[in-house]
Amino acid sequence: MDWVQIVTGTAVLLLAGGLAWLLRSVTDNSRKVDACASDEDMDNVRERVAALEATQKAMDVRSELGKVHERVDEVARTSANIDGQLNQVNRTLGLIQQHLMGGGE
Repeated sequence: MDWVQIVTGTAVLLLAGGLAWLLRSVTDNSRKVDACASDEDMDNVRERVAALEATQKAMDVRSELGKVHERVDEVARTSANIDGQLNQVNRTLGLIQQHLMGGGE
C-alpha cells in the first residue's frame, strides 16, 4: 500500500466522521428546539413582539431626534461663546502682564 492511499483513506475517514458528527449535532439540536418551543411559549413570544411593534409605532423618533439636535446645537453655540471669551481674557491678561513688566511704556 502506497503512502498516498493511506493519506487519502485517512482523509476520507476523517471527512466521513466529521459529517456524521455534524449530522448528529444538527438532529440533536433540532430535537432540543422542538422540545423547548411549546405553543404557549410561541404565543408569549408573539404577544411580546406585538407589544414591541406597537411601542415602536407610537414613538415619534423624528421629533425626539430633533430635540436632541437642538440641544447639541445649543451646546455647540455655548462652547464657541466660552471659547471666544476665554481667548479675550487671555489677551487681556497678556496686556496687563506686559504693562506690569514695563513693556508697555
